[in-house]
This record gives sequence, structure tokens and C-alpha cells, in this order.
Amino acid sequence: SNSDGTWAVPPLPKRGYYLLTFAKAGFQTVRYVVDASSPASAKPLAVTMVPGQGSLAGTVAGPGGPVGAATVTITDGRTTTTTTTNSSGTIGAWSVQGLSTPASYLVTVSFDGLSTESQLVTLGPAGNATVNLTLQTGVVSLTGTITGTNDSGQIVGLGGATITAAGAGITRTVSTLTATGVAGSYILPDLPAGAYTVTISAPGYTSQTSGLTLVQGTSARTLSAQLTPATGVVAGVVTGTAVNGQDLGGQVGAGLVLTGPANTYKTTTTSDPAGGYTFDGVTPGTYTLTTSMFGFAPDTVTVTVTAGGTTTINRDLTSLIGGALPATATIKGSAQDARTLGPVNPPATGTASLGNACSSDGKADGAALTQFMLMAQVMVMPPTTKSNPNPTPIYYCTNFAPTDTYTLPDKTVNPDVQGIYPGLQTVTVSAPGYEAAQVKVTVPLAGSVTAPIASLYPAPQLVGQVISNKDLPAAATCIWAVPGPSAANQSVPSPTTPYGCTQLSATAPTSCEPPTGATMPDGTACTYLATPGAGAYTLILPAHGAYWVYATSANPDYETAGGFAVAPRLLGFGLGQVLPYNFFLNRFGHLTVLL
Repeated sequence: SNSDGTWAVPPLPKRGYYLLTFAKAGFQTVRYVVDASSPASAKPLAVTMVPGQGSLAGTVAGPGGPVGAATVTITDGRTTTTTTTNSSGTIGAWSVQGLSTPASYLVTVSFDGLSTESQLVTLGPAGNATVNLTLQTGVVSLTGTITGTNDSGQIVGLGGATITAAGAGITRTVSTLTATGVAGSYILPDLPAGAYTVTISAPGYTSQTSGLTLVQGTSARTLSAQLTPATGVVAGVVTGTAVNGQDLGGQVGAGLVLTGPANTYKTTTTSDPAGGYTFDGVTPGTYTLTTSMFGFAPDTVTVTVTAGGTTTINRDLTSLIGGALPATATIKGSAQDARTLGPVNPPATGTASLGNACSSDGKADGAALTQFMLMAQVMVMPPTTKSNPNPTPIYYCTNFAPTDTYTLPDKTVNPDVQGIYPGLQTVTVSAPGYEAAQVKVTVPLAGSVTAPIASLYPAPQLVGQVISNKDLPAAATCIWAVPGPSAANQSVPSPTTPYGCTQLSATAPTSCEPPTGATMPDGTACTYLATPGAGAYTLILPAHGAYWVYATSANPDYETAGGFAVAPRLLGFGLGQVLPYNFFLNRFGHLTVLL
């Protein structure tokens, strides 16, 4: 930051989430996660830093006793604090306050003519620790930092790297630190003076060897190194060209296979950037890169990979005349109760309805079911072709018994459908009284594939009593649950206008519906108290999460505020959780007049 505290970050190479860290010696480190793709990230961020609460202290001794004026360096990899030991009073003692916690610190002590010694210390919140070190005479410490390039192209400290020094009649080995902030740092202490051969190695990187001489009377010698990856990177962009020569741009979801004599690597193109791909950690050698995409002719090219290098291979696929690959595959699968790992059975509390059978449009809008059945549904997006540039989703569904398996598409529901388009598909499995579960499956060009077992949890429930200050309420009381804040939408305020409700049908006395014309958020649930004096209720929710729950009453004998008989309250429901909650209604007083 500047002297006035202002700061700015240059344009970032990619959208997404970034960790901002603010650190200064003597102050508590502050971290923020920001979304670089959000307009809010451009607004100034005010940061307040407070003094650190951690402390370290200790003593430094040598062959002749306490050592004054020794240099003590303390670092967490971001901030470095340096002090010296006392030369009078308590000679050799030192202390440092204002350290940011929790954190790991590398404490290093040196003095001319003596060795350099270090120790890694971890401080908890507002923690403190004592570090006492003894320096040796006639020996030299070898110290430094080992770095390398990671899979994201960043140069980082390599924790766990090995440093071996051989010479002067000895062989000594040490590993670099792995703690955050000081990863890659090392100190190899107490080496006799002389000539050494130093070898530095780390998994996935090319070893380095160098010679050096340690001079007697020198406290420490620094040897740092940046290792080169032992593997290479293949990256590029896959684009498409239509049969009429039109540029179709980057192709998202194209499959790439890199095949060599001993290794095979697979990946798909991304959406940011469109059509981009990267193979990391590729063993050097000659490979064949095959690129395929539905509706395009396959492409093959030879690629040579070198250690530590990046080979850029851009490919352009040609659209197939007449469209895409055929839909000929089927998906099979089954379901289980997530708690028992056995069949999904009707919940003990039952449900208002068993639902409807699947219809040819892939939705549950057929005849009403008369027995407990599960439903499997898949939405398939046909590939874009010249004859169908804007395809619409296709839905397939099927009903199946708890102990049976399902097949999509179901020939009894869609007799004219040959199969499903190849690619990554998502199957949704649902059952009355259960929260729906989704499983992903990669569908081949033809044949049948078995999806992972769908594990269903019982739907969360809100249960309890509707209580009055005088007596149990009459009919026409409704209990509502409206979806609250979620990961996708963290700002869902309390409802300000309640939904009234009416009984849906006499055959389903606890079912309800909003007034004509009312629009409810997806996931809203309600139950209707139809029997006068019956205050017990059970409200089955569609999914776990946060809900605003409240009560309404069409009975004028009960007090309301803003239309609510009981004001909204935010409750959180876990998977399969049954949460008890009682609603208290205030009945107006009755005046009886005898004439």
C-alpha cells in the first residue's frame, strides 16, 4: 500500500474468486475473499488493521554462555521482524510482540563467527511461545528457499523438497518446510567448513546439483533454487467451423485425449475461455492428441512435450454435414434410502398425494398413481446443428418400484424414442415424502450405461401444534414455509405479505392452494387445518435449507398483524430433519349479551 494507506490491484487475468491478504509487521493479518467477476469488486474496500496479539521470546546461547547482539529474524512468509538479543541486563534474551495469529513462524538466529540456527513455531489465537537456541562454533549453516512452478503457472515455495549436502567427510540431508507462508524454506545447520556438493530434489521436478565452499568463521551460506518441472504442459483452444465456413468460435465441452507410449491423459474444453483446455503434469515425449465434439469431425495431431515447457496446440473442428451424432443410448439405475441404504419406502407420516405417472412429455402429469412409486427424470439438450441451431430441451421420465431399477428412455412412455444423446447427463430421482436426488452419468454413443445409485433422504418436516390462548382454533388455519436465504441467493428478506390459502379438496383435507392469481416462490409448502379443534399439523418440505415459516387464519375471531396470525420466523432444516415448532394464535375476547 501507499504511505496514505491506499492500494490497488492491476487487472486480473481471469474472473473468479481471489483471496486478498493484508499483512504488516506488528498488525493482525486480514484476509478477504472477493469475486472478481462481480461489479461490487470495483468498489473501494476499506480495511482496518489492529495490532497483533501474539508474542515470541527466548534466549540465545553459545559455547561460552549467553550471546548478546545476536540477530533474531522472525517470518511467517509475508512479514518479517528482526531484533537482537540483549547485550546488557539479561544477556542473550530477546522478545517480540504484535505478531499476527494464528500462524506459523520461522525463527532464525545468527551471530558472526557462530552457526545459524532456526526453529519453526506455531502460535494459536493470541498465543505466545518460548524459543531457546544454542549456536555452535566452527560450523556453518546452509540456508535458503526452494521454489518451483505449480500447475497454475505460479512460482511457489516447494514444501517437502530434499536438500542433500555431501562433503568434508559427511553427508547431511534436510527437507524444506511445508507450513503456509514459509513453505520451501530450509536450514541445514552445523556443517563443518569445506567443499560440498549440494543436490536439491522434489517430486515432479528436475533435480539440481551445485558445488559450493563453506568458509570457517562464516555464520551461514545462502543457497536458493527454482526447480524446473519434470513434466510439461499442453494447452490451447478448440474452435469450430460450420460447413458454410462460418466461424463458430470456441467449443465448450469438446473431449481431448492425449495418448503416448506409456501414458494417456484426458480432459474437456472449458467455458472460460471458451474452448480452452490444459493438460498438466504430462511426462515428456511424443503423443497423439485426438479432439472430438458432437456434430464435428474428429481431429488428430502429433504433439511433442518437453520437461518444464508449455506446448500450445490450437485445433479447429469442422462441422458434420446433416447434424450431430445419433441418440441411441439408454441409462439404467436404481435408488436407495440414504439412511438405511435399503429400498426407499413410504415415510411413516405419509404424504398428501402419491403424485402422477410419467407422461410422454417427460413430466409427471399423467394419471394419478395408486401406489408408492419413484420417478427418474433426465433433461437432454440436443446438440446444435445447421438444421437445428436453437434446440430445446427434451425430457424423459419413468416410474419404478422401490426394489426395481429404472431405464431411460422408458419405451412404455416414449415408444418412438430410440435413445438419449451421448454426453454428460444428470438424472433426477424423486419419491413422495423424499427430497429429490441428482446423479451425473456419462452417456456413450450407443449401448447402455448404469448411473450411480441415487441416495434419497426423507423430506424435511415441520411438525407441531397450533395453540390458542382460549381454545384450539377453528378450521381455515394455514401453515406456510417459504424458501429463505441460500447459497445461490443469500439475501431473502422476511415475507411482508402473507399468502392466504383455501382447502384444495375434500378428499385431501390438509392440502392447500394460494388464492387465485397469487404467485409463490419455487419450493413453497403449506398445510391446511381443516378440522375445527384439531391443532396438530405436519408440513412436508421439498428440500433441506432455510425457510420463513408463518401462520395465517381466515377465522375473524383470531388476531392478525399485517395479515399474519403468527409472524414469519427463519428456521433451518438439515437433510431429513424433523423440526418441532408450535404456533400460538391470539383469539379476541367474546362478549356475551343476554337480552
